[in-house]
Amino acid sequence: MASVDFQKDRPALDRQTWYCVHILDELNGARSRGFPPESRRINDMLTWSDKRSKGRWTAERDHDDTPIFWFEDQTDAIQFSLKWFPFKCL
Repeated sequence: MASVDFQKDRPALDRQTWYCVHILDELNGARSRGFPPESRRINDMLTWSDKRSKGRWTAERDHDDTPIFWFEDQTDAIQFSLKWFPFKCL
C-alpha cells in the first residue's frame, strides 16, 4: 500500500457521530469476502473523498495499518461505499 499522509489538513472527528468505512486489504480477508482487487486504491479514495464529499471527512490508519475513512455525513459514507465496494448482483 502506498504511503499516504492521511491526517494532512483533515478535521478532528467525533467517533460517536461520524460514520466509518474500514478498507480491508488482501491479507485481512478482502478477497475471501468478495471485495474486488481494485477497491484498495487508497490515493484514489482520498481524491474521490476530497472532490465528492459534501460534508467533512478524514482518514486514518488503524492499529494494524488498516485504512479507515470517516465521514461526518451519512450520505457521503454510503456513496463512498457504493463507489469503492461495488458488488455485482447475480
